[in-house]
Amino acid sequence: MMFFAPVVLSAVGVGSVWKWIYAPYFGLFTNIAAIVGLGDVYSSLLSSQATALWAIMGASVWRWAGFNTVIYLAGLQSISREYYEAAMIEGAGGVRRFLYITWPLLLPYTYTVVLLTTMGTLRIFDMMWIMTQGGPAHASETVATYIFTTAFRFQRAGYAQSLAFILLALVALLTLLLTLALRKRPNEISG
Repeated sequence: MMFFAPVVLSAVGVGSVWKWIYAPYFGLFTNIAAIVGLGDVYSSLLSSQATALWAIMGASVWRWAGFNTVIYLAGLQSISREYYEAAMIEGAGGVRRFLYITWPLLLPYTYTVVLLTTMGTLRIFDMMWIMTQGGPAHASETVATYIFTTAFRFQRAGYAQSLAFILLALVALLTLLLTLALRKRPNEISG
């Protein structure tokens, strides 16, 4: 439950908490860095062009790790123990069992994780907007934040709609390409 809890939390809430964690001088990250002996870490990770995107990625990975783990756990529980027993009778070690049984049978689950992560990454807006609003100097700007800024800050609604349609087409194209690339069935792969 603790591991899955970040998935059900609001993206705005998660972004706000991580913005506080990364805050300079009083943030949790800065205090831990000072205790460990990295006292020079007083600038916020979110205010540096070199680290802002990495800091947001860290928060996003923390948020979605539980969801991806549940998908893989479901996949592992769906694999019949008979496959492993037969492989052990044939003398296959742990690495061979993983390479020839576990991994091929987890490919549909891997497809799901890759597809959902890719689509989510292309559409990410809320955490990015709360934490940096695309800054500093556009270092953490995504397509979604650029569309929002274009539409509402620069009042160019037509151009923003065109960008949104291009984003939709890109997500659809990537979904199609991922579906074709990861289309093989486990039986075709292992045997």
